[in-house]
Amino acid sequence: MSGLFARDTKPDITAYRVLCTVALVLQALGIVCLPCFDDYGLMCFVSLAQLALFVVAALAFPGRQPFVIFFLVANWIFNCGQIACIAAGYGTDDVLNLDFRWYGSPTTIDSAFRFYLYSQTFVTAGALLLQRSAGDKPARSAIRRSSELKALAKGLIFIGLPFWLYVNGSKMMGAASDAYHGVYSLIIPAPIQALSFFFEAGLLLMLLVIGRGREGTPLFWSVVAINVVVMTTGSRQYSVCFLAVWCLVYFCYLKRLSPGRTVGMVVACVCLLFLIDAFGELRTFGFSFEALSAYFAKASFFDVVWDSLGEFGSAFSTLVTSMTNVPSVLPYGMGATYVAGVLSIIPTLVSRFPLLKAATQFTASIDSAFLGGSMLGEFFYNFGWFGIACSFLVGALLAWCQGRLNEAEDRGRIVYVWASAVLAVFLLLFIRGYFTDAIMKLAYVFLFSWLASCLIKYGSQRRTLKRGGGSQEVDAA
Repeated sequence: MSGLFARDTKPDITAYRVLCTVALVLQALGIVCLPCFDDYGLMCFVSLAQLALFVVAALAFPGRQPFVIFFLVANWIFNCGQIACIAAGYGTDDVLNLDFRWYGSPTTIDSAFRFYLYSQTFVTAGALLLQRSAGDKPARSAIRRSSELKALAKGLIFIGLPFWLYVNGSKMMGAASDAYHGVYSLIIPAPIQALSFFFEAGLLLMLLVIGRGREGTPLFWSVVAINVVVMTTGSRQYSVCFLAVWCLVYFCYLKRLSPGRTVGMVVACVCLLFLIDAFGELRTFGFSFEALSAYFAKASFFDVVWDSLGEFGSAFSTLVTSMTNVPSVLPYGMGATYVAGVLSIIPTLVSRFPLLKAATQFTASIDSAFLGGSMLGEFFYNFGWFGIACSFLVGALLAWCQGRLNEAEDRGRIVYVWASAVLAVFLLLFIRGYFTDAIMKLAYVFLFSWLASCLIKYGSQRRTLKRGGGSQEVDAA
């Protein structure tokens, strides 16, 4: 636990990188030497052994690594959850959602599993080898920066709230009229969804500014409660990823985990797991308190665990489908999804290019849109086996996010901590989503924040001059 939440020792980072590289190369050679993966028990064991090795490597890093570890575990759940269910004897239709065995031959499944193992290796390599130890950077004026950041957080919340209410109100009404079908059939323009994210980005910034004080506790639990209510619509993916980062920031960086808080956090996570599974079970017919009571009357912890692995693990189905149909049915995208993602910043621009529009959700081109997105499936669709290299870039982003999160103690670096937390939400979503889902939201939030920060700083300097602070005080700020 100490290595996960707090680490003060600073061993030689160069020696660590050498040892880590050796471990990564040796385990990769071990994967190459295995002739085939035709037994799901073996596949489960190998994936868990690899995950354990990478977690140990992260814990040995001279710095805290909670987000890196969480991402690696999440990537295993989404790509190996169904494999674990089958290996444990729970490979039935009532447990597995979109069973990956329906979408590819044993040979394709073997290839997809190897693709996952190599990708997980490259993610870990990027996250641990490119990450630097936290530098000793001078803190800025804490009082002024806190006031400016609080003003920015309020601005984001104020602008995003109407759009957030519209998006989630629409989901509530859709769920009330036609259960989950009424939710996923909604068509909400991308700019409105991007502006809606301002609200949650503002909440994250506000948590970082006031989370250490007494005001932070009601804010934290209020946002958790709001997201639980939103998940009653059956739409859970975004809320789960947001809450994961929300809780990680609060418990790992803003509060010191005493034994009592640790127990409370574990209990809260278990309760949340039950609620997530319950909302998934009930969304076909719509949420009601009677149905929820009936669910809890028969639910057991292990049933919830296997159901969750069986449902979340369906990202592997998208990867298998991609490897089955590309390039035999659908040609390689050659990076089209990423070009479309960048162009999507300008509303309606992508729709003017039919090939790019089709690439944004490549699964629709092979009549598998219901499978949903997948980071690994998208990598293979674009570049085939060379797509594994993209995992290293994801690892590089993990390294940047983790490095900035580890600077949370420095009040002068809050804006970078916040930016990494915002990016962390979409990195988690990308595991089971599409690249284009995030780019517009990130671009709009960061562009607005930069412009607003410039205006706030300009206003602060003007007030200083009016009070007769002089040019020297302005420069010092």
